[in-house]
Amino acid sequence: MGLMGENYYLNAAVDSNFNPQIGGQIGGPGTETILAILAGIFLFMSFILLALHIYLAISLMKIAKKSNTSNAWLAWIPILNVILMLQIAKKPLWWFFLFLVPIVNIIFSVLVWIEIAKAVGKPEWWGILIIIPFVGIVVPGYLAFSKSDQNISPSEQNSGQEGQIGQQKSVNEANNTKDADSDRQ
Repeated sequence: MGLMGENYYLNAAVDSNFNPQIGGQIGGPGTETILAILAGIFLFMSFILLALHIYLAISLMKIAKKSNTSNAWLAWIPILNVILMLQIAKKPLWWFFLFLVPIVNIIFSVLVWIEIAKAVGKPEWWGILIIIPFVGIVVPGYLAFSKSDQNISPSEQNSGQEGQIGQQKSVNEANNTKDADSDRQ
């Protein structure tokens, strides 16, 4: 009958998975197992990505509220959250297009996160940490949920320092007046 034998044609007629080019069945007993494992991995990764998106959206929303930026709800919409970040950092909206250019987007995202860190009263180096793997995931949460080192803007901070200087001068003047009164007696 030939090299393939009688069963070759019988298998082809009975089994729809039979592939005559490779002389056997497509897949095998392990195909379903492999597909189940891949589906499980896909489902697990989907949950991880969903949890990460929720965490980043809540963090960005909290940062927007801390910096008195309007439309904090934009944090939940994937592309618009970049525009919200630019608003918090007080950068022009055309920077959004720089986020679409490979390599350039890394540099500009660091610059934006540096400005976001400043906006919530944290040191600039917190923005630089965004590029470090795994640490970059912690940065938005820290900026959102930690207390600000300074809760006032730089212009208010300068006026506050002037007020403190004025208060110190009046205390010094009061002490000098007391000293002058005690010298007269």
